[in-house]
Amino acid sequence: MGNNKLKDKIELLEVKLKHLENDYFLAKEENEVSSGKYLEILSEQTKNNKKLQQEIAERKKTEKELRKSKQLIEKTFNSLNDAIFILNATTPPIAIDCNHAALEMFGYRREEIFENTPEFLFISDSSFEEFKKHLYPAVVRKGFFSHFEFEMKRKNGTIFPTENFIIPLKDELGNQTGWVSVIRDITERKQMEQMLIQSEKMASIGTLAAGVAHEINNPIGYIYNNLKILLKYNEKNKNFYTNIQELIEEHTKEKIIIEKFMKLKEDADIDYLFNDISSATEESIEGAEKVIKIVSDLKSFARKEKPKMEIADINKGIEKTLNIVWNELKYKSEVVKEFGDILEIECDIKRLEQVFVNILVNAVQAIENRGVIKIKTFTKNNFIVIRISDTGKGIPKENVGKIFDAFYTTKEPGKGTGLGLSISYKIIQEHDGTIDVESEVGKGTTFTIKLPVKKPD
Repeated sequence: MGNNKLKDKIELLEVKLKHLENDYFLAKEENEVSSGKYLEILSEQTKNNKKLQQEIAERKKTEKELRKSKQLIEKTFNSLNDAIFILNATTPPIAIDCNHAALEMFGYRREEIFENTPEFLFISDSSFEEFKKHLYPAVVRKGFFSHFEFEMKRKNGTIFPTENFIIPLKDELGNQTGWVSVIRDITERKQMEQMLIQSEKMASIGTLAAGVAHEINNPIGYIYNNLKILLKYNEKNKNFYTNIQELIEEHTKEKIIIEKFMKLKEDADIDYLFNDISSATEESIEGAEKVIKIVSDLKSFARKEKPKMEIADINKGIEKTLNIVWNELKYKSEVVKEFGDILEIECDIKRLEQVFVNILVNAVQAIENRGVIKIKTFTKNNFIVIRISDTGKGIPKENVGKIFDAFYTTKEPGKGTGLGLSISYKIIQEHDGTIDVESEVGKGTTFTIKLPVKKPD
Protein backbone atom coordinates (compact mmCIF):
# COMPACT_ATOMS: atom_id res chain seq x y z
CA MET A 1 0.00 0.00 0.00
CA GLY A 2 2.85 2.45 0.99
CA ASN A 3 4.79 1.63 -2.18
CA ASN A 4 1.80 2.53 -4.41
CA LYS A 5 1.35 5.96 -2.72
CA LEU A 6 5.05 6.71 -3.15
CA LYS A 7 4.91 5.68 -6.80
CA ASP A 8 1.88 7.94 -7.45
CA LYS A 9 3.62 10.88 -5.81
CA ILE A 10 6.73 10.41 -7.94
CA GLU A 11 4.64 10.17 -11.08
CA LEU A 12 2.85 13.43 -10.11
CA LEU A 13 6.18 15.23 -9.63
CA GLU A 14 7.39 13.98 -13.00
CA VAL A 15 4.20 15.37 -14.63
CA LYS A 16 4.74 18.76 -12.91
CA LEU A 17 8.34 18.79 -14.05
CA LYS A 18 7.23 18.08 -17.59
CA HIS A 19 4.80 20.97 -17.42
CA LEU A 20 7.56 23.30 -16.19
CA GLU A 21 9.82 22.22 -19.04
CA ASN A 22 7.02 22.79 -21.54
CA ASP A 23 6.35 26.26 -20.08
CA TYR A 24 10.01 27.10 -20.35
CA PHE A 25 10.43 26.02 -23.95
CA LEU A 26 7.14 27.66 -24.94
CA ALA A 27 8.25 30.97 -23.44
CA LYS A 28 11.63 30.72 -25.09
CA GLU A 29 10.14 30.17 -28.53
CA GLU A 30 7.89 33.20 -28.21
CA ASN A 31 10.81 35.35 -27.02
CA GLU A 32 8.77 36.30 -23.94
CA VAL A 33 11.12 34.97 -21.32
CA SER A 34 13.52 37.23 -19.55
CA SER A 35 16.72 36.08 -17.96
CA GLY A 36 15.09 36.46 -14.49
CA LYS A 37 12.11 34.33 -15.52
CA TYR A 38 14.47 31.75 -16.99
CA LEU A 39 16.48 31.57 -13.78
CA GLU A 40 13.29 31.23 -11.75
CA ILE A 41 12.10 28.31 -13.88
CA LEU A 42 15.55 26.72 -13.75
CA SER A 43 15.69 27.07 -9.94
CA GLU A 44 12.24 25.52 -9.60
CA GLN A 45 13.26 22.68 -11.89
CA THR A 46 16.45 22.05 -9.87
CA LYS A 47 14.47 21.93 -6.59
CA ASN A 48 11.98 19.49 -8.05
CA ASN A 49 14.78 17.32 -9.44
CA LYS A 50 16.46 17.13 -6.01
CA LYS A 51 13.17 16.39 -4.32
CA LEU A 52 12.42 13.72 -6.89
CA GLN A 53 15.86 12.14 -6.49
CA GLN A 54 15.46 12.16 -2.70
CA GLU A 55 12.07 10.48 -2.89
CA ILE A 56 13.37 7.89 -5.37
CA ALA A 57 16.27 7.13 -3.02
CA GLU A 58 13.88 6.78 -0.09
CA ARG A 59 11.66 4.51 -2.15
CA LYS A 60 14.62 2.27 -3.06
CA LYS A 61 15.70 2.17 0.58
CA THR A 62 12.17 1.21 1.66
CA GLU A 63 12.00 -1.50 -0.99
CA LYS A 64 15.38 -2.86 0.13
CA GLU A 65 14.25 -2.95 3.75
CA LEU A 66 11.02 -4.69 2.74
CA ARG A 67 12.99 -7.33 0.80
CA LYS A 68 15.32 -7.82 3.75
CA SER A 69 12.37 -8.13 6.13
CA LYS A 70 10.66 -10.62 3.80
CA GLN A 71 13.84 -12.71 3.54
CA LEU A 72 14.19 -12.72 7.33
CA ILE A 73 10.59 -13.85 7.76
CA GLU A 74 11.04 -16.60 5.14
CA LYS A 75 14.31 -17.72 6.72
CA THR A 76 12.69 -17.87 10.16
CA PHE A 77 9.61 -19.62 8.73
CA ASN A 78 11.72 -22.34 7.11
CA SER A 79 14.20 -22.78 9.97
CA LEU A 80 11.57 -23.82 12.53
CA ASN A 81 11.43 -27.51 13.45
CA ASP A 82 7.64 -27.50 13.79
CA ALA A 83 5.54 -27.99 10.67
CA ILE A 84 3.65 -24.80 9.75
CA PHE A 85 0.77 -24.70 7.29
CA ILE A 86 -0.93 -21.53 6.08
CA LEU A 87 -4.59 -22.32 5.39
CA ASN A 88 -7.31 -20.22 3.78
CA ALA A 89 -10.65 -19.48 5.44
CA THR A 90 -12.76 -22.00 3.51
CA THR A 91 -14.56 -24.93 5.12
CA PRO A 92 -12.68 -27.20 5.22
CA PRO A 93 -9.55 -25.03 4.94
CA ILE A 94 -7.10 -25.49 2.05
CA ALA A 95 -3.30 -25.30 2.37
CA ILE A 96 -1.80 -22.33 0.50
CA ASP A 97 1.72 -22.41 1.96
CA CYS A 98 3.97 -24.41 4.28
CA ASN A 99 7.54 -24.45 5.58
CA HIS A 100 10.35 -26.94 4.89
CA ALA A 101 9.72 -28.77 8.19
CA ALA A 102 6.17 -29.60 7.05
CA LEU A 103 7.49 -31.23 3.87
CA GLU A 104 10.10 -33.23 5.82
CA MET A 105 7.70 -34.24 8.60
CA PHE A 106 5.01 -35.60 6.29
CA GLY A 107 7.15 -36.65 3.32
CA TYR A 108 5.14 -34.81 0.64
CA ARG A 109 6.33 -32.56 -2.18
CA ARG A 110 5.22 -28.93 -2.05
CA GLU A 111 2.91 -29.26 -5.04
CA GLU A 112 1.16 -32.22 -3.39
CA ILE A 113 0.27 -30.11 -0.37
CA PHE A 114 -0.88 -26.89 -2.03
CA GLU A 115 -4.54 -26.54 -2.92
CA ASN A 116 -5.42 -29.63 -0.88
CA THR A 117 -7.48 -30.06 2.26
CA PRO A 118 -5.57 -31.41 5.30
CA GLU A 119 -7.40 -34.73 4.87
CA PHE A 120 -4.24 -36.52 3.72
CA LEU A 121 -2.56 -35.60 7.02
CA PHE A 122 -5.02 -37.59 9.13
CA ILE A 123 -5.00 -41.30 9.93
CA SER A 124 -8.31 -42.15 8.34
CA ASP A 125 -11.43 -40.68 6.82
CA SER A 126 -13.22 -41.15 10.13
CA SER A 127 -10.65 -39.10 12.05
CA PHE A 128 -10.86 -36.35 9.44
CA GLU A 129 -14.65 -36.39 9.75
CA GLU A 130 -14.20 -36.12 13.52
CA PHE A 131 -12.02 -33.06 12.95
CA LYS A 132 -14.63 -31.42 10.71
CA LYS A 133 -17.56 -32.22 13.01
CA HIS A 134 -16.07 -31.35 16.39
CA LEU A 135 -12.62 -29.78 16.35
CA TYR A 136 -13.02 -27.37 13.44
CA PRO A 137 -16.34 -25.91 14.76
CA ALA A 138 -14.65 -25.50 18.15
CA VAL A 139 -11.79 -23.62 16.49
CA VAL A 140 -14.23 -21.35 14.64
CA ARG A 141 -16.18 -20.72 17.85
CA LYS A 142 -13.16 -20.02 20.07
CA GLY A 143 -10.98 -18.50 17.37
CA PHE A 144 -8.06 -20.85 18.11
CA PHE A 145 -7.02 -24.03 19.86
CA SER A 146 -3.73 -25.17 21.31
CA HIS A 147 -1.99 -28.19 22.82
CA PHE A 148 -4.43 -30.57 21.20
CA GLU A 149 -2.88 -34.02 20.68
CA PHE A 150 -3.84 -36.57 18.04
CA GLU A 151 -2.09 -39.00 15.73
CA MET A 152 -1.26 -38.17 12.11
CA LYS A 153 0.22 -40.14 9.25
CA ARG A 154 3.09 -39.55 6.85
CA LYS A 155 2.96 -40.18 3.13
CA ASN A 156 4.53 -43.61 3.70
CA GLY A 157 1.71 -44.53 6.10
CA THR A 158 3.71 -44.17 9.32
CA ILE A 159 1.56 -43.08 12.25
CA PHE A 160 3.04 -40.62 14.75
CA PRO A 161 1.77 -38.51 17.70
CA THR A 162 1.48 -34.74 17.28
CA GLU A 163 0.65 -31.65 19.28
CA ASN A 164 -1.36 -29.04 17.36
CA PHE A 165 -1.91 -25.30 17.54
CA ILE A 166 -4.28 -23.33 15.29
CA ILE A 167 -4.23 -19.51 15.21
CA PRO A 168 -6.42 -17.24 13.05
CA LEU A 169 -4.92 -14.98 10.37
CA LYS A 170 -6.48 -11.47 10.12
CA ASP A 171 -6.02 -8.43 7.87
CA GLU A 172 -5.56 -4.78 8.95
CA LEU A 173 -9.30 -4.39 9.48
CA GLY A 174 -9.55 -7.46 11.72
CA ASN A 175 -11.24 -9.64 9.11
CA GLN A 176 -10.18 -13.28 9.17
CA THR A 177 -8.38 -14.37 6.02
CA GLY A 178 -7.21 -17.84 7.06
CA TRP A 179 -5.42 -19.93 9.64
CA VAL A 180 -1.91 -20.78 10.78
CA SER A 181 -1.61 -24.44 11.77
CA VAL A 182 1.47 -25.44 13.78
CA ILE A 183 2.12 -29.19 14.13
CA ARG A 184 4.77 -30.58 16.47
CA ASP A 185 6.04 -34.17 16.28
CA ILE A 186 6.00 -35.40 19.90
CA THR A 187 7.26 -38.94 19.28
CA GLU A 188 10.38 -38.45 21.44
CA ARG A 189 8.36 -36.78 24.20
CA LYS A 190 5.91 -39.69 24.27
CA GLN A 191 8.83 -42.13 24.41
CA MET A 192 10.35 -40.18 27.32
CA GLU A 193 6.99 -40.15 29.11
CA GLN A 194 6.73 -43.91 28.63
CA MET A 195 10.28 -44.35 29.92
CA LEU A 196 9.45 -42.23 32.98
CA ILE A 197 6.33 -44.30 33.69
CA GLN A 198 8.38 -47.47 33.24
CA SER A 199 11.11 -46.15 35.56
CA GLU A 200 8.60 -45.27 38.27
CA LYS A 201 6.96 -48.67 37.89
CA MET A 202 10.34 -50.41 38.05
CA ALA A 203 11.34 -48.45 41.16
CA SER A 204 8.13 -49.49 42.96
CA ILE A 205 8.44 -53.13 41.94
CA GLY A 206 12.15 -53.04 42.79
CA THR A 207 11.36 -52.11 46.39
CA LEU A 208 8.80 -54.90 46.57
CA ALA A 209 11.19 -57.38 44.92
CA ALA A 210 13.95 -56.59 47.41
CA GLY A 211 11.61 -57.32 50.33
CA VAL A 212 10.26 -60.52 48.78
CA ALA A 213 13.77 -61.78 47.92
CA HIS A 214 14.95 -61.15 51.48
CA GLU A 215 11.97 -62.97 53.00
CA ILE A 216 12.25 -65.99 50.69
CA ASN A 217 16.02 -66.30 50.55
CA ASN A 218 16.69 -67.74 54.03
CA PRO A 219 13.86 -70.32 54.25
CA ILE A 220 14.43 -71.58 50.71
CA GLY A 221 18.09 -71.96 51.59
CA TYR A 222 17.17 -74.21 54.53
CA ILE A 223 14.76 -76.25 52.39
CA TYR A 224 17.28 -76.70 49.58
CA ASN A 225 20.13 -77.75 51.87
CA ASN A 226 17.94 -80.14 53.86
CA LEU A 227 16.63 -81.77 50.70
CA LYS A 228 20.17 -82.36 49.51
CA ILE A 229 20.99 -83.95 52.90
CA LEU A 230 17.82 -86.05 52.78
CA LEU A 231 18.82 -87.36 49.35
CA LYS A 232 22.22 -88.41 50.72
CA TYR A 233 20.64 -90.06 53.78
CA ASN A 234 18.22 -92.01 51.61
CA GLU A 235 21.09 -93.28 49.49
CA LYS A 236 22.94 -94.42 52.64
CA ASN A 237 19.86 -96.25 53.94
CA LYS A 238 19.41 -97.94 50.59
CA ASN A 239 23.00 -99.10 50.66
CA PHE A 240 22.60 -100.31 54.25
CA TYR A 241 19.58 -102.50 53.44
CA THR A 242 21.34 -103.87 50.36
CA ASN A 243 24.35 -104.82 52.46
CA ILE A 244 22.13 -106.44 55.14
CA GLN A 245 20.42 -108.52 52.46
CA GLU A 246 23.76 -109.68 51.06
CA LEU A 247 25.03 -110.62 54.54
CA ILE A 248 21.92 -112.64 55.36
CA GLU A 249 22.03 -114.47 52.06
CA GLU A 250 25.75 -115.18 52.42
CA HIS A 251 26.01 -116.17 56.11
CA THR A 252 22.61 -117.58 57.06
CA LYS A 253 22.15 -121.28 56.43
CA GLU A 254 18.58 -121.30 57.65
CA LYS A 255 16.49 -120.92 54.54
CA ILE A 256 13.46 -119.91 56.56
CA ILE A 257 15.21 -116.80 57.91
CA ILE A 258 16.06 -115.67 54.42
CA GLU A 259 12.50 -116.26 53.27
CA LYS A 260 11.09 -114.30 56.21
CA PHE A 261 13.47 -111.41 55.57
CA MET A 262 12.54 -111.29 51.90
CA LYS A 263 8.84 -111.45 52.85
CA LEU A 264 9.22 -108.49 55.23
CA LYS A 265 11.13 -106.55 52.57
CA GLU A 266 8.43 -107.28 50.00
CA ASP A 267 5.58 -106.33 52.37
CA ALA A 268 7.29 -103.02 53.20
CA ASP A 269 8.02 -102.43 49.48
CA ILE A 270 11.48 -101.29 50.47
CA ASP A 271 12.86 -101.02 46.92
CA TYR A 272 9.95 -98.82 45.79
CA LEU A 273 10.27 -96.61 48.88
CA PHE A 274 13.96 -95.99 48.34
CA ASN A 275 13.46 -95.18 44.63
CA ASP A 276 10.38 -93.02 45.22
CA ILE A 277 12.02 -91.07 48.05
CA SER A 278 14.99 -90.36 45.74
CA SER A 279 12.71 -89.30 42.89
CA ALA A 280 10.53 -87.06 45.10
CA THR A 281 13.57 -85.50 46.73
CA GLU A 282 15.23 -84.78 43.36
CA GLU A 283 12.04 -83.13 42.08
CA SER A 284 11.85 -81.03 45.26
CA ILE A 285 15.48 -80.01 44.81
CA GLU A 286 14.72 -79.00 41.20
CA GLY A 287 11.76 -76.91 42.42
CA ALA A 288 13.91 -75.32 45.11
CA GLU A 289 16.55 -74.45 42.50
CA LYS A 290 13.88 -72.65 40.45
CA VAL A 291 12.83 -70.68 43.51
CA ILE A 292 16.49 -69.84 44.18
CA LYS A 293 16.79 -68.64 40.55
CA ILE A 294 13.71 -66.43 41.02
CA VAL A 295 15.17 -65.02 44.24
CA SER A 296 18.45 -64.38 42.43
CA ASP A 297 16.57 -62.55 39.65
CA LEU A 298 14.63 -60.55 42.22
CA LYS A 299 17.85 -59.55 43.98
CA SER A 300 19.40 -58.61 40.63
CA PHE A 301 16.29 -56.63 39.72
CA ALA A 302 16.27 -54.81 43.07
CA ARG A 303 20.04 -54.24 43.18
CA LYS A 304 20.92 -50.58 43.60
CA GLU A 305 24.69 -50.82 43.31
CA LYS A 306 26.37 -48.81 40.57
CA PRO A 307 27.70 -50.60 37.49
CA LYS A 308 31.40 -51.53 37.61
CA MET A 309 32.60 -49.43 34.72
CA GLU A 310 35.56 -50.32 32.54
CA ILE A 311 36.61 -49.66 28.96
CA ALA A 312 35.26 -52.53 26.87
CA ASP A 313 34.55 -53.60 23.30
CA ILE A 314 30.81 -54.21 22.77
CA ASN A 315 31.46 -56.42 19.71
CA LYS A 316 33.70 -58.72 21.78
CA GLY A 317 31.07 -58.79 24.53
CA ILE A 318 28.45 -59.96 22.02
CA GLU A 319 30.84 -62.63 20.66
CA LYS A 320 31.40 -63.92 24.19
CA THR A 321 27.63 -64.01 24.76
CA LEU A 322 27.11 -65.98 21.55
CA ASN A 323 29.61 -68.58 22.74
CA ILE A 324 27.70 -68.93 26.03
CA VAL A 325 24.26 -69.44 24.44
CA TRP A 326 25.41 -71.16 21.24
CA ASN A 327 23.99 -74.57 22.22
CA GLU A 328 20.52 -73.01 22.44
CA LEU A 329 20.88 -71.02 19.21
CA LYS A 330 22.49 -73.48 16.80
CA TYR A 331 19.60 -75.93 16.44
CA LYS A 332 16.89 -73.37 15.61
CA SER A 333 18.55 -70.33 14.09
CA GLU A 334 21.12 -68.94 11.71
CA VAL A 335 23.02 -66.09 13.35
CA VAL A 336 23.95 -63.21 11.02
CA LYS A 337 26.49 -60.71 12.39
CA GLU A 338 27.01 -57.20 10.99
CA PHE A 339 29.49 -55.66 13.41
CA GLY A 340 30.44 -52.07 12.70
CA ASP A 341 33.74 -50.36 13.43
CA ILE A 342 32.68 -48.97 16.82
CA LEU A 343 34.65 -47.38 19.62
CA GLU A 344 35.34 -49.07 22.92
CA ILE A 345 33.15 -47.49 25.60
CA GLU A 346 33.04 -47.21 29.37
CA CYS A 347 30.50 -49.76 30.60
CA ASP A 348 29.84 -52.72 32.89
CA ILE A 349 30.42 -55.31 30.18
CA LYS A 350 29.41 -58.28 32.36
CA ARG A 351 25.98 -56.79 33.02
CA LEU A 352 25.57 -55.85 29.34
CA GLU A 353 26.39 -59.46 28.44
CA GLN A 354 23.49 -60.42 30.73
CA VAL A 355 21.24 -58.18 28.61
CA PHE A 356 22.47 -59.80 25.38
CA VAL A 357 21.85 -63.28 26.84
CA ASN A 358 18.26 -62.38 27.79
CA ILE A 359 17.45 -60.97 24.34
CA LEU A 360 19.13 -63.79 22.39
CA VAL A 361 17.46 -66.53 24.44
CA ASN A 362 14.08 -64.83 24.00
CA ALA A 363 14.77 -64.54 20.26
CA VAL A 364 15.50 -68.25 19.76
CA GLN A 365 12.53 -69.24 21.92
CA ALA A 366 10.28 -67.11 19.69
CA ILE A 367 11.40 -69.06 16.59
CA GLU A 368 9.08 -72.03 16.12
CA ASN A 369 10.94 -74.09 13.49
CA ARG A 370 14.07 -72.48 12.10
CA GLY A 371 14.78 -68.82 11.54
CA VAL A 372 17.35 -66.04 11.50
CA ILE A 373 18.78 -63.94 14.33
CA LYS A 374 20.56 -60.83 13.08
CA ILE A 375 22.92 -58.77 15.24
CA LYS A 376 24.06 -55.38 13.96
CA THR A 377 26.25 -52.76 15.66
CA PHE A 378 27.05 -49.24 14.47
CA THR A 379 27.60 -45.69 15.68
CA LYS A 380 24.99 -42.95 15.27
CA ASN A 381 24.84 -39.47 16.82
CA ASN A 382 27.46 -40.27 19.48
CA PHE A 383 25.70 -43.50 20.48
CA ILE A 384 26.71 -47.13 20.06
CA VAL A 385 23.65 -48.88 18.61
CA ILE A 386 23.09 -52.63 19.05
CA ARG A 387 20.17 -54.01 17.02
CA ILE A 388 19.11 -57.63 17.59
CA SER A 389 16.28 -58.93 15.40
CA ASP A 390 14.67 -62.33 14.91
CA THR A 391 12.23 -63.91 12.47
CA GLY A 392 10.14 -65.43 15.24
CA LYS A 393 6.41 -65.33 15.81
CA GLY A 394 6.43 -61.70 16.95
CA ILE A 395 4.57 -59.95 19.77
CA PRO A 396 0.96 -58.75 19.50
CA LYS A 397 0.69 -54.94 19.42
CA GLU A 398 -1.27 -54.85 22.68
CA ASN A 399 1.54 -56.72 24.49
CA VAL A 400 4.57 -54.80 23.19
CA GLY A 401 4.23 -52.14 25.87
CA LYS A 402 4.23 -54.77 28.64
CA ILE A 403 7.36 -56.75 27.86
CA PHE A 404 9.61 -54.66 30.14
CA ASP A 405 7.17 -55.00 33.05
CA ALA A 406 8.44 -57.14 35.91
CA PHE A 407 6.90 -60.64 36.05
CA TYR A 408 5.26 -60.27 32.64
CA THR A 409 5.89 -63.33 30.46
CA THR A 410 4.23 -65.12 27.56
CA LYS A 411 6.10 -68.36 28.25
CA GLU A 412 4.51 -71.48 29.67
CA PRO A 413 4.29 -71.71 33.48
CA GLY A 414 7.61 -72.75 34.97
CA LYS A 415 9.63 -71.66 31.89
CA GLY A 416 10.27 -68.06 32.79
CA THR A 417 10.15 -65.62 35.69
CA GLY A 418 9.20 -62.59 33.61
CA LEU A 419 12.17 -60.69 35.01
CA GLY A 420 14.78 -61.07 32.24
CA LEU A 421 13.75 -58.07 30.15
CA SER A 422 12.92 -56.00 33.25
CA ILE A 423 16.46 -56.55 34.48
CA SER A 424 17.79 -55.76 30.99
CA TYR A 425 15.82 -52.50 30.92
CA LYS A 426 17.25 -51.53 34.32
CA ILE A 427 20.84 -52.35 33.27
CA ILE A 428 20.58 -50.23 30.10
CA GLN A 429 19.03 -47.41 32.11
CA GLU A 430 21.99 -47.56 34.53
CA HIS A 431 24.24 -46.95 31.51
CA ASP A 432 22.23 -43.81 30.54
CA GLY A 433 21.08 -45.68 27.45
CA THR A 434 17.77 -46.70 25.92
CA ILE A 435 16.24 -50.01 24.86
CA ASP A 436 13.27 -50.12 22.48
CA VAL A 437 11.34 -52.90 20.81
CA GLU A 438 9.47 -53.17 17.52
CA SER A 439 7.49 -56.27 16.66
CA GLU A 440 5.01 -57.59 14.14
CA VAL A 441 3.10 -60.82 14.56
CA GLY A 442 4.28 -63.43 12.08
CA LYS A 443 7.37 -61.45 11.04
CA GLY A 444 9.53 -61.08 14.13
CA THR A 445 10.90 -58.73 16.75
CA THR A 446 13.73 -56.18 16.86
CA PHE A 447 15.39 -54.84 20.01
CA THR A 448 17.41 -51.62 19.64
CA ILE A 449 19.86 -50.67 22.38
CA LYS A 450 21.60 -47.28 22.40
CA LEU A 451 24.58 -46.67 24.67
CA PRO A 452 26.25 -43.24 24.90
CA VAL A 453 29.86 -42.93 23.84
CA LYS A 454 31.52 -41.49 26.92
CA LYS A 455 35.15 -40.55 27.28
CA PRO A 456 36.74 -41.75 30.56
CA ASP A 457 37.47 -39.02 33.11
